Amino acid sequence: MLLVNGRASYQSVGNELRLSSNAVKNRVMKMIDDGVIARFISQIKLEAFGYDLIYAIISHGNEQEDIILDRVKLVGDTFMVINCVGNIIVLGIAVKGELEQKMELVKKLVEPAIVVNIFSVKAIPVKKLIQTDLMLIKHLVRYPRASINDIARALRISTRTVKRRLDFLSKIGVVNFTMLYNPAAMKGFIQFSLLLDIDERKYKEVVSRIYKQLGDHFLLPPPPLYQKSMIVIILYSDNVYSMDEMFKTVMKIDGVKNVELSIPTKIDFKLDWFIKSIDKALKTRAPVIVAK
Repeated sequence: MLLVNGRASYQSVGNELRLSSNAVKNRVMKMIDDGVIARFISQIKLEAFGYDLIYAIISHGNEQEDIILDRVKLVGDTFMVINCVGNIIVLGIAVKGELEQKMELVKKLVEPAIVVNIFSVKAIPVKKLIQTDLMLIKHLVRYPRASINDIARALRISTRTVKRRLDFLSKIGVVNFTMLYNPAAMKGFIQFSLLLDIDERKYKEVVSRIYKQLGDHFLLPPPPLYQKSMIVIILYSDNVYSMDEMFKTVMKIDGVKNVELSIPTKIDFKLDWFIKSIDKALKTRAPVIVAK
């Protein structure tokens, strides 16, 4: 529930799970203390701000990760880093302009590491944000679970304005809320991801089959990362045999051409660079284009 909505109140979670709000809070605090919950985050729809997104799955040597992260700065800003078993790293990179050339450049920059797979999501800017929205987004990136009252005090605006603009930003999908968890601390469960290469013409059918056949094993409903020919499913299992069976189930779905399985050990999102871009927009008062 907190992955789907990182701002969900203890009371709302308790109502769903038939627990008291205190019981929910105690469980959350324990997961934080145990390192299962790393932190709560605001996810920004970067493509709505004119950024093209590059997702790259890279196989590298033992000591190449820092070099890779440093080199891809020449292409754009890294917003997502997922470390996986077997020296695999998954990067999300926000770029502007020359998308195809920059995808090719990523492959060259990371050598001798190998880009196992790479795909993109194009920018879709069509609407304008007001200055209050930028201030609100900046505050939420820093304090994802801040209350409406706290946000209003910090930004010196009314609670009504905060609620109205937050509802607007959520409705158009510019910002949503989740949490970062530590896969290594989830003892008793195996969290894994499946990257599906699919027939674009059968996209809806494939997603429908995934929900029907694997719905009980979603850690996060699909597709958190997708384009017409790619779907990423984040699942969990209590043993290797069950994980293998789910892999085989997905492979048999009509319209699925290939499946790559990865087991993350660490997940991180980096948005410090995005806060700086908001600060620049606020200072220049330049219009900001976002998506519907």
